[in-house]
Amino acid sequence: MGLTKYLDMDEASAYLKIEKGTLYQWVSKGIVPYYKPTKGKTLFKQSELDDWIAKSKVEVDNGME
Repeated sequence: MGLTKYLDMDEASAYLKIEKGTLYQWVSKGIVPYYKPTKGKTLFKQSELDDWIAKSKVEVDNGME
């Protein structure tokens, strides 16, 4: 069984390739899954970020049937 990988704010923003400020906004709006085990420390489970990205897939209608 694999070890669970948690990312801090810096690691998660780099992993998602977004600005840290954007990630802070997403956390405050409840857009992205996160954990708050201690005051001031926000963590993200890498596998949950992967699932979250996969669920955000936008279907494209290319007009072909």
